[in-house]
Amino acid sequence: MELSVARLHRAEETSHRRRIKVAEWKDMPVAPPPTGLEVVVRELLGDRLDTAAVLTELHRLEVRHQLASGSKFAAFSQVDGLLGLDLCGLVGKLRR
Repeated sequence: MELSVARLHRAEETSHRRRIKVAEWKDMPVAPPPTGLEVVVRELLGDRLDTAAVLTELHRLEVRHQLASGSKFAAFSQVDGLLGLDLCGLVGKLRR
């Protein structure tokens, strides 16, 4: 994969958008992450360290309208703990 300036800029924008969403989801009713998420993520990271596939899985979760916001928060914070993306970095810091 070629890391162009444009691609890095999009990645930065995506990370920032997700940090905002995670901070907003934190304030929603608590819900468990989707069933099987941890297994899927660990399989993707296992032998291949396929972080791109994990990020694709996060995108799928982010856009699933039927998934509760609290569940999205649990999923993103769980993956954040594995990848260290600082997705929870804005939790408690956003002003409304």
